[in-house]
Amino acid sequence: MKNILIIGLGSIGQRHYRNLKNINNKFKFYAIVTKNNSPELNKRNIAVNKTINFNKLNIIKTSINNLMNLKIDLAIISNPTSKHIDAAIKIAKLKIPLYIEKPISSNLKNVDKLRKLLIKNKVLCFSGYQQRENPSIQYIKNLINSGKYGKIIKVIIKNQEFLPFQHKYENYKNGYAARQDLGGGVTLCLSHEVDYANLLFGKQIDLLSIGGKKSNLKINVDDTSDFIINYELNKKRFPVYFFLDFIKKKTEQSCEILFEKADLKLNLRKNLIKINTKKNEKIIKFTKDRDYLFMKRLKRFISLIKKKSFFIEDFDSAIKVLKICLKIKQRFYKNNKSLI
Repeated sequence: MKNILIIGLGSIGQRHYRNLKNINNKFKFYAIVTKNNSPELNKRNIAVNKTINFNKLNIIKTSINNLMNLKIDLAIISNPTSKHIDAAIKIAKLKIPLYIEKPISSNLKNVDKLRKLLIKNKVLCFSGYQQRENPSIQYIKNLINSGKYGKIIKVIIKNQEFLPFQHKYENYKNGYAARQDLGGGVTLCLSHEVDYANLLFGKQIDLLSIGGKKSNLKINVDDTSDFIINYELNKKRFPVYFFLDFIKKKTEQSCEILFEKADLKLNLRKNLIKINTKKNEKIIKFTKDRDYLFMKRLKRFISLIKKKSFFIEDFDSAIKVLKICLKIKQRFYKNNKSLI
């Protein structure tokens, strides 16, 4: 494992670059970029230079046509969402392991084509849903499986953050999250919540959604996405309520589970769980370092590449999330259910 390719060096591409350097500072980095005026960012997403100094960071700019000569060992797809699949297909044809940022696309065009190519060429592909690596999520999964607090009655999941506060180094109107042509919108951008819900709560049965553009933000995508998915776990059905938006000024990212015998609330910003029963309150703290989750997922991916492993299940999980998100958007303003 030596040569790393990163396609797209916005905030998430630069985060992957920093994390991969921390994993192994002997990695050699190549990048394919379409914008030459992206600011150089630090760990806190604060601009430290007006543009990226490729020479200083030891990143070599290249092109798709030159990859045959470089022997790339791993490719990160972190360009705008609407461009993920086209880039991924070109890389998969070269049999290079792929790490595609979430969501894997903004529509289903050519997704099945990529899937067939991954299987044909036995190309390992991971998606950027790093909450799957979060010890707090894994703790909850084990707790649910244990049945300690009885069956789940209902779940409330929130991810709410004012869009202009997210990337202060740029005008929010120009960022990919604000633009339909780049695959933005709150439903797709905050799809982590759907992914970890799928991991925790079992089979999706049906959904009801309402949302769209509700604020006066200067964007042409959905800024509000409220929906209910009925899940089935151990033959028991229960509703999971999702509240996602780009509007709330005080950020909240949480998951609240009402069991028969306890209430559990996970604060994902603090990575802290509180469990309340009739008798007491229990508090469990986990690491708050976001990069820990990114690096944990990348380390697992690199380990599997070294073992020459292949499976399609991670990519299939990401496809399932994308299909659900697209159905959510299709059902906005329609008070009826759609089978998943």
